[in-house]
Amino acid sequence: MKRGSMFGWMTAISTIVTIILLVIASALKYSLPALGYLGLAGLASIVGGVATLGGIITGLIGLYSLVSINEKIQAAINDEKKVLKGQLDKQLSINMRAVSEYNRGLSESNIRRASEHMENALKLQSELPLVSEHMGSRFAEATFRWAWHKIDRSQDFKVRLNRYGGSTLETDMEEGDYRHDAIKWLENVKTVDGEQALYWVKLAKLYALIGDDRKIVSSLRKASEMNEKGINYSEKDIGILLWNCLDPEQVQELCGAIHYDASITLTEPLLESVLKREGSYAGTMRPLLAVRRRGTMMFKSEAPSSPIIYYIGRMLSESGEDRYILQWYGNDVIQYPKSNDAPWDVNKLLNVVNDWVITVGEVYR
Repeated sequence: MKRGSMFGWMTAISTIVTIILLVIASALKYSLPALGYLGLAGLASIVGGVATLGGIITGLIGLYSLVSINEKIQAAINDEKKVLKGQLDKQLSINMRAVSEYNRGLSESNIRRASEHMENALKLQSELPLVSEHMGSRFAEATFRWAWHKIDRSQDFKVRLNRYGGSTLETDMEEGDYRHDAIKWLENVKTVDGEQALYWVKLAKLYALIGDDRKIVSSLRKASEMNEKGINYSEKDIGILLWNCLDPEQVQELCGAIHYDASITLTEPLLESVLKREGSYAGTMRPLLAVRRRGTMMFKSEAPSSPIIYYIGRMLSESGEDRYILQWYGNDVIQYPKSNDAPWDVNKLLNVVNDWVITVGEVYR
C-alpha cells in the first residue's frame, strides 16, 4: 500500500471511531441516566484518548510522509546537479576550444588560415568578443596597403613618399585584395569599443574600393558624428576614398564629405608652393595625388584604379629658363617630355596635367 493511501485510511478510521464513541456516549446518557455524570466523564476520557491516539498516529504518518518527500526532493536536486554539471563541463570544453582557435588565429601569420581559425572559434562560441573586429581590421589594413600600392607604384622602384629616395620596402607586411573579406567581417561587428569613428572610416574606404557610393557617404557621416573634433584624413585615406572617381564632381563630393579642400586643377601658384616647400624630400621632384580623367588616353596600359601619384620637377635650361618635368611610375618610370620632344615651360606643364588628371592635392606626409 502506498504511503499516501495509508495516511488516508488511518485518518478515516480515527474519525469513524471517534464518531461511534460519541454516538454511544450520547445514547448511554439518555438511556442509562443512573450512570451519572461520572460515567459520561469517563467515557469522554476514553473518547478523548482514542482521538488523541488517532491524532498521534496521523502525525506519525504525516512525519513519515514528509521525510519521504524530502528524500525525493533531495534525490531530484542531486539528479539536477548531475545534469547541470554535465552541461557546465560541456560548455566549458566548448569555450576552451573556442579560445584555443581564437589564439591560433591571433598567432597565425597567414591571413587566410587565421580567418579559418576565427571562423571555427565563432562556430563554437558565437558571442566570442573582438573576433570580427580583429579579422576585419586585419583584412582591411592588408587591402589598404594593396590599394595604395596600386596608386603609388613608386614602391616597386624603392621610392617611398614619406622618405623620398633610398628606403627599403616593407616586405614583412601582408598585402592583398581582401576587400570583400574585410567588409564581411567588419559588417558583422555588433558593437564597437574605442575608436568608433575609425571603424566607420575603414568601412567607407572599403565601400569606395567596391564602388558603393551610397555607403561611402553614409559611413563618412557616421564617422563625423562620432568625432565632432574632426578626423585627420591622410593622403592614403583620400586616395583610397577616391578609388572609383573619374570626374571632378565625384571628387568634389567626396572631398566635401571629409572637409578636404581638393585642388581639382593644378595652378601656377600651387605649383610654386609645391616646388618651393621645404620638407622631407630630396631633389626637385614633388609628388601630388590625382585622379585620372574620364576618357583620357593617358595611363591606358596602367592599373585600372583611378587615383595616381604623379611627380613634378623643375630645372634650369642652359639659357637660364625654367623647364618642367612630369613623371609617374607604372610598369616603368614614365617621364615627359620625351627625349626628342621640345622642353616644357610652365604653361605646357599645366595644360598637360589638367588635361590628363584631376589634381587632388600635394602628398607631403
